[in-house]
Amino acid sequence: VLDLATLAFTKAKRNVLLAGMSGTGKSHIALALALNACVANLRVRYTTNAAMLKALPKPKILGAAHPFADDNLWR
Repeated sequence: VLDLATLAFTKAKRNVLLAGMSGTGKSHIALALALNACVANLRVRYTTNAAMLKALPKPKILGAAHPFADDNLWR
């Protein structure tokens, strides 16, 4: 976590994925990194997986039986 706080991953144009069980502090760490990046005058976007999926254009190649072809996902 201390290495992430240096924001070296932003200079290297790398992404960070925080994974873990519920209640382990992923959101807390993400918000702390975002705040640190704002202080460093970097652009920040904080979102959820659900919001990112919703922002994607609906795939036209997927058949109706595919779970991502559900119209409710893209509303």
